[in-house]
Amino acid sequence: MFGEFFERRRYRGAARHYALRLGPQMLKDYGSSALYSPRQIEKSADRAGLPARYIAFGYALYLEESAFREMGDGKVSGSYEELRSLLKRCTLRTPSSGFEPAGENTMAMGGGEEAHHGGQ
Repeated sequence: MFGEFFERRRYRGAARHYALRLGPQMLKDYGSSALYSPRQIEKSADRAGLPARYIAFGYALYLEESAFREMGDGKVSGSYEELRSLLKRCTLRTPSSGFEPAGENTMAMGGGEEAHHGGQ
């Protein structure tokens, strides 16, 4: 039971790291491209310190779906769609806290309506 919980946490953590770190490393190593070769993905993941155990995330990010499927069961676990969906959720930006600044309060001038109408 606890083993499964920790494995799911490791899996989601690996997805987050792949989603945030692999792209900048790929850009640095090979320049801008929508797709890369499996070997390029593997080398950049290694340089970025990403766990090879979860290389399927890298493949899902930078291979076309047909190439991903050709990788075979030995290197990928999970479907292309599932992996990409998890990776997308990992890259969505959320505010660092629940605080959002309020809009300007025009009634906060100390006198309510009267302050706006010059005390009339």
